[in-house]
Amino acid sequence: MAHAHDDHHAPVADGDDIPQHGAVLAEPRSPAWLPYLGVALFGAGVVWWLSTPSAAEEARANAAASASASASASAPAGDEAHGDHPHDHPPPPPP
Repeated sequence: MAHAHDDHHAPVADGDDIPQHGAVLAEPRSPAWLPYLGVALFGAGVVWWLSTPSAAEEARANAAASASASASASAPAGDEAHGDHPHDHPPPPPP
């Protein structure tokens, strides 16, 4: 049983048997503004994600744009010649 107790102090990994030189330094503290930077970057990412259209929205917008373009292309060209624009008619005579 004495050998089982001695194995407890065996090195776990290479270098574990090397003694430490000097005092172990504490981990440096993070600057106080660092969490605010993280929140700002996260917020900017959320705003970008919400404002970017999804692929489905882009497909609907492209379909609507192509439908309106084909509708305006198939409209008869003679409507403009008939004076349908309000500025094409002369003003009424004064009373």
